[in-house]
Amino acid sequence: MKKYWYCIALIGFFGCSVKKKLVKKNQIFLDFQEIIAKHSDIPDAPFQAQLQTISSDIQNQNHLELIYTTSMPRVDLINFYIQHMERSGWNRIVYFDTTDYCMVFHKPGKTCLIVIQDTKYFVYIAKK
Repeated sequence: MKKYWYCIALIGFFGCSVKKKLVKKNQIFLDFQEIIAKHSDIPDAPFQAQLQTISSDIQNQNHLELIYTTSMPRVDLINFYIQHMERSGWNRIVYFDTTDYCMVFHKPGKTCLIVIQDTKYFVYIAKK
């Protein structure tokens, strides 16, 4: 009988700690949803792109990094972002066509850097 209560106590203890971890993970997920919503003036990624990583400073939420993989040809991806960023009110300031293709966009209070490589690309957003 003692073993039975011991097992019940262990299950209760570990069950509660797992729930706390899930709540924390859900809270982090909700924090990132809120951060992304604050940067909603960035166009959605093209259909062929898959989001791999989201990074941000949860405290001030002024910086956001999105990393995508894509099967889309580089030229099509460049044209997609030029067209959609301008439609969203961003002005392209400068671009560099080297090993990576880099574009810098600006709108009042925000700057966005998009770095396109062969099969992945990075979107960095910073509020001033």
